[in-house]
Amino acid sequence: MIQRYSVKVFNDSFERCSRDPAFLERFYEIFISSNDEVREKFKNTDMENQKGVLRISLSYMMLAHQTPNVLDKLAVQHNTQNLDIKPHLYSVWLDSMVRAVKLTDLEYDDGVEQAWRDMMQPGIDYIISKYDDI
Repeated sequence: MIQRYSVKVFNDSFERCSRDPAFLERFYEIFISSNDEVREKFKNTDMENQKGVLRISLSYMMLAHQTPNVLDKLAVQHNTQNLDIKPHLYSVWLDSMVRAVKLTDLEYDDGVEQAWRDMMQPGIDYIISKYDDI
């Protein structure tokens, strides 16, 4: 169970990051440069569209600790039958997101990092649990 403190810290940080138009660009620069496997997944992606998709996906990820099935469509899109996003890439995604938050949120500290990890992990776990579903 995620504590109310983590939810507030996350929401406040998310608002600060969302006000910076470079936040999602920063995230994708970090994520795509993290390794060749990630770079390959994004080689033909319309990144402007992808940033909009991520903005929406983050909203769903925030809800996943209470209602995991809100991620059903996203989980299907990422499973082995579709985009085939390997489970090990989600830790790279989360680490990249936290790095982008650190570079964007002027109030970043260990508590902010933990809040992001606490809020994103339930959604990540749910998506990974659906990876092999057909």
